[in-house]
Amino acid sequence: MWGSRSHTGMFYGGDLVSIWREAATDVTGGPLDTGHYLAEEAPQAVIEAFERFFV
Repeated sequence: MWGSRSHTGMFYGGDLVSIWREAATDVTGGPLDTGHYLAEEAPQAVIEAFERFFV
């Protein structure tokens, strides 16, 4: 996960999953409508993403 309004999301054009797939085969995730601090800016969305990932 990354913030779509963070430097990471903007610098890489919002397509970090494809970059990570160059190094790993099982990659999931995506942007959240936040800046750099995902857990502080969108705590419920982070919890829901973690629950989907770890279940």
